[in-house]
Amino acid sequence: MSHLSHAEVTAGISRRAVETFNRTNGRKTVTTKVDMSASKTVQLGSETNTPGQPPQRIPVVETWCSALDLLNINGFSFAIRYTQHISDRADVTTLYLNRLDLEALMRKCQAVLAENDGVRGQ
Repeated sequence: MSHLSHAEVTAGISRRAVETFNRTNGRKTVTTKVDMSASKTVQLGSETNTPGQPPQRIPVVETWCSALDLLNINGFSFAIRYTQHISDRADVTTLYLNRLDLEALMRKCQAVLAENDGVRGQ
């Protein structure tokens, strides 16, 4: 499960980073510079015809510092989102794919995995 809300992804900082900052500074109100690391900020659903419908998030891999999710935007548009918590920011990389591109990626991944199955047995 991702630990970031949409606003946090847009701001590029996680709740965990803010809480850590507040604990180490005695909960004072301090203004700090936060760098955005995402190259493109897009509100999901804005590029497709899905008004008011949030994308379905399918977690793939989650660790304490990163998450890989597949987002089903509307059944034909998908996104692969990788979120990594680095120091005081969240680095978010998002790849947008249509259904045909996602199916091609899936076939290519299956072929690579099948090809490497024989290598392990030797």
